[in-house]
Amino acid sequence: MSTKSIASVTSANKAAWEASAYLHKSGDGWARLIEAASQPGFSVLDDTVTELLRKYHVEGRCAVQVGCNNARELISLASLGGVPMLGIDQSPSFLAQGRELADAAGLELNVLEANIYDLPKSVGRFDLVLITIGVLSWMPDLPEFFRAISGLMDDGAVLVIYETHPFLEIFDPHRENPHEPGFSYFEGASSTYSGDYL
Repeated sequence: MSTKSIASVTSANKAAWEASAYLHKSGDGWARLIEAASQPGFSVLDDTVTELLRKYHVEGRCAVQVGCNNARELISLASLGGVPMLGIDQSPSFLAQGRELADAAGLELNVLEANIYDLPKSVGRFDLVLITIGVLSWMPDLPEFFRAISGLMDDGAVLVIYETHPFLEIFDPHRENPHEPGFSYFEGASSTYSGDYL
């Protein structure tokens, strides 16, 4: 993929996330998240990724998260003994939320507004690189993406990727039959699935 094409996709990606950032601070959810972050042992990590991180001995590892959003997962590494060092994301609005969460948690966390395909040379190298759900599907050039990721990894570093396929979004675990599609995979609106889309 050409540099111009990558730039076009990542620019649209940034605009989409910036447009949605305010929604994450609306309602009571944000206040509850801030309150939770201020408590000892704060973590939003589910059992699967927690077990994976423990398996690879996150304790003492200096961590960077790529596509960190509001850094809640990166901050959660502290509950496992990890050292949250840097969150990288394109969205300045989400990174501002990350600073608020880090302040609530009493952590000194650096955040970097950057396009993963155009990282500054001084970004540094880390013992743990974390990539979680919703990052890979936005990447227009995976080989180039992973070249950038390798540049963030120190000798002996661990790369943890916790991802799902967007296809899973058509299922609603709260429905009477959670194994039947609840939403269209193809429509942008979250209308109830009627059986006409597959």
